[in-house]
Amino acid sequence: MANEEQLSWDDLTEDQVGETIEEGAVEDAESMGQRPHGRFLCTCEDSTPRQKNWEKYTALCANLKWRIDTVLGLFDSKGELRLPTDQEKDRLEGKYHYDDIVLHDPLEKDGMRKRRLLVAKRCGLITNTSGEIPKRAWAKDIIGKRAVLTTEKTEGKNKEGNPTGKFYVNVAFSGYESAENAGHEVTEDDYTDI
Repeated sequence: MANEEQLSWDDLTEDQVGETIEEGAVEDAESMGQRPHGRFLCTCEDSTPRQKNWEKYTALCANLKWRIDTVLGLFDSKGELRLPTDQEKDRLEGKYHYDDIVLHDPLEKDGMRKRRLLVAKRCGLITNTSGEIPKRAWAKDIIGKRAVLTTEKTEGKNKEGNPTGKFYVNVAFSGYESAENAGHEVTEDDYTDI
C-alpha cells in the first residue's frame, strides 16, 4: 500500500500538475493504445526471441515488431473494410504491431507450423522449394522485410476458456500477405460503370 499525504491544490504549481496534450493523444487514450483492426503495409524493424510456456510444451518465438508504413483499410463495426480518414492515417502510420511467430518444436501443433511457413513465405524468407528456415531468417533476414498485415479484434479468455470481456487487436492467424499485394487498397466505388 502506498504512503499517502493530504495536499492542498493551492500548494501545487502549474508545472507540477499541468500538462500539454499532443494531437492524437486523446484518441490514443480512448482506444487504450490499441490499434484498430484493418490492413496495413508494414516493415519489420526488429525481431526478439522469446520463450512461451504453454500447458503441454514450451516453445521459442520470434517476436516481430512491424512499423505501419501505410494504412490500407480499417474494419468498421460490421466487419467491412473501409478507407481510412487522413486523421486516422496520420495517427496510425509510424506506430507498431507486434506478432509472435512460434519457432520449430517437435511437440508443436500443425497449425503453428503452417502459420510459420505461411509467414516465412509471404515475407520472402523462403520459396516454395526451400528446404530449411535457419535461425538467421528470424534473427536477421526478417529485418527490413515488408508485408501486408491484417489485424483482428479478439476477446481474451481465462484459464477455464471463458471470455474475459477484454479485447485485443492482434495480427490474424493467416494475417500476412506479400507486400506485392499492397496495391490492393480499399477503394470507394463511384458506380459510374453501371
